[in-house]
Amino acid sequence: MALVLSEQRWLRFGAFSAFYFAQGVPLGLLAVAMPAWLAEQQARVSEIALFGSVVSIPWVFKLVAGPFMDRFTFLPMGFRRPWVLLAQGGLTVSLVALALTPFDVNAMVPLMVVGFVTNAFAATQDVAVDGMAIDVLPVDERGRANAFMAFGQVAGSSSFGALCGTLLPKVGLGLTALLCATAVAALFVFVAIVRERPGERVLPWTPGESSKRTEVTVSGITDNFRDLFRVLVLPMSLLLVVVSFAYFLRGGLVTPVFAAFAVQDLGLSTAEYGGFVGALTIAVAVICVVLGP
Repeated sequence: MALVLSEQRWLRFGAFSAFYFAQGVPLGLLAVAMPAWLAEQQARVSEIALFGSVVSIPWVFKLVAGPFMDRFTFLPMGFRRPWVLLAQGGLTVSLVALALTPFDVNAMVPLMVVGFVTNAFAATQDVAVDGMAIDVLPVDERGRANAFMAFGQVAGSSSFGALCGTLLPKVGLGLTALLCATAVAALFVFVAIVRERPGERVLPWTPGESSKRTEVTVSGITDNFRDLFRVLVLPMSLLLVVVSFAYFLRGGLVTPVFAAFAVQDLGLSTAEYGGFVGALTIAVAVICVVLGP
């Protein structure tokens, strides 16, 4: 039986949750486990904050990634699926590169560079999956699906935050990052066998053709950016930008401080910190997905 998102409701919910779970894997490693591990290696709060800020920069460029994806795609494989495949593959490779990066708490530039690239692919995958969801999901499913997608990301970040927090002190960054790469690679295989619509190609060299729905979706890149600007200056959009900025500002401020305080002052281990953060976030996520739309 062919796995086609537009035809199977259970597959839509399961697939988009899995795609977001894949985004959570590097978040768990880089944003939960690594700050605590760096604190355990006696890194200063300023060094932990610098690491977190540098590797998080790619998420800023999500705003302009969408118009490029809408314009440059390979329609025989679907509207956004080629970008999801590319980002998922790049995320796997970058995690392998992270595993091969030498770690030195006094010389973290190579680690920050590879972490930056890793999150660049994670952010690209995020934008691509969002576009695919809007294109494939019926309107009456979007609210519920969005709750499941958010839950998938939190499940990925919390579980791998706890897992990586346990593994980092025991086996080091190399094997821990390889485990993350293996998990993302498994989800890459899943993306490779799922189609957006019937008749599309599974891979570039396999038979298939673009659907009429995707053919009418592509527009010029100038039009895409013009539409983006028009939506961005709407009052509700500006309000959401301010709220989002405040939310992520809080995260940027407290993550390095909490990690350093928990490990260096309270005496928690990296594993204990990762487990605490993971349990707390997954509990909140379960409540939200149950009470959500």
